[in-house]
Amino acid sequence: MRNFVAIVVAIGLVVFALSMATSLQWYRRNHARRRRDIEHRGQTIVTEIPSSDGLQFFTEDAEAFYWSDHRIPKTEIRSTRILISGAPITARVARRFSTQAAEDTIDLDTKPEAFARDRWDVAIDLGGTFVLVECGAIRERVSQELARQVFEAVKADIDTRDTERESLTHEST
Repeated sequence: MRNFVAIVVAIGLVVFALSMATSLQWYRRNHARRRRDIEHRGQTIVTEIPSSDGLQFFTEDAEAFYWSDHRIPKTEIRSTRILISGAPITARVARRFSTQAAEDTIDLDTKPEAFARDRWDVAIDLGGTFVLVECGAIRERVSQELARQVFEAVKADIDTRDTERESLTHEST
């Protein structure tokens, strides 16, 4: 009887290990397929951000950034900010827009868990509406690094467009 129980337990462990390996392989294939789909659309992956629904991609192409279901046209970006639990710690404001963008307040829902652990997010101002890229709570600086990657990509685009506009203005005078 003891041998029979041992065999059943061993078979159960083998089946469990095979199902875990199959799930991991399925996840890897699904992830690779999602990455290929993004690249086939002509987008570059800026970063992958973990969420409750799995990994979310923050991507860009020549005209826009993409986050979740949001298309963020680069020409409409007025400013970007890194937020810790809703409070901005750094910002970049596009010079091509009025200084009004620097003074706008961000009206975001404060989540109760924000006070238990710091939450890192990036707010992107599109002139009255904000897109919030939720990078998560601090986990060995991972969320902070994700927020910095998103912020740096948007900031670089703002700086490039401001420089192009200024050079066009200087050439026309």
